[in-house]
Formats: sequence, C-alpha cells, structure tokens
Amino acid sequence: MDLGERFKTYRLKQKLSQKEAADLIGVKSYQLANYETNRSEPSIQTLKNMSMVYHVSIDKLVNNVQLGSVSMEEQKVFEEEKALFTKKLEEILEALKDWEVNDTKKYPGEE
Repeated sequence: MDLGERFKTYRLKQKLSQKEAADLIGVKSYQLANYETNRSEPSIQTLKNMSMVYHVSIDKLVNNVQLGSVSMEEQKVFEEEKALFTKKLEEILEALKDWEVNDTKKYPGEE
C-alpha cells in the first residue's frame, strides 16, 4: 500500500469525507485529494495534524508500521531473554516446592 492509499485508508477508518478530514487537518480538500493520489506530499505539520485526526502515529501513517514493531534481531534477543526468564522462574518455583515439602520455614536462599 502506497502513502496516498494509507492516507485514504486511515481517513475512511474515521468515517470522514475528504472535505471533513481536510477541514480538521487544516488543508483544502483538493490538497488532501492530492496527498491521497500521490500527486503531492504533506508538510510535517500536516502529517502531525493527520496523525491526530486519524488517531495513528506519524510513523504508522507514513511507514505503515506499528510503533513498537521490532526487527528480527530484536525479536531473537527477546525470545532468548524470555527463555532465560522462564527457566529462572521454573527454578524459583521448584525451590519453593522444595521449601514447602521440607517445611523448614526458611525462604529459598537462606542458610
């Protein structure tokens, strides 16, 4: 989906006509039509206004990505850390089971 199509898609999601959206954004309806058909590009201020009117981040509006989306490398690191966390949590739960079974009334790690 190209930039103009994204502009139109987000406008339609808000159930706004071009005229209504243009008035809220602060541009003429012909300008918005030009943005939606890739005949011209909006200024930074217009992008900010579009972002507010369409209730999406500028990043998502322009790049069609969600804030917080991550690269494959970041996802790999996240999965590795999640696995380490899960392993550590299982160790703690096992220690708690042992503590309850032995009924020593000491917390795990205490001498």
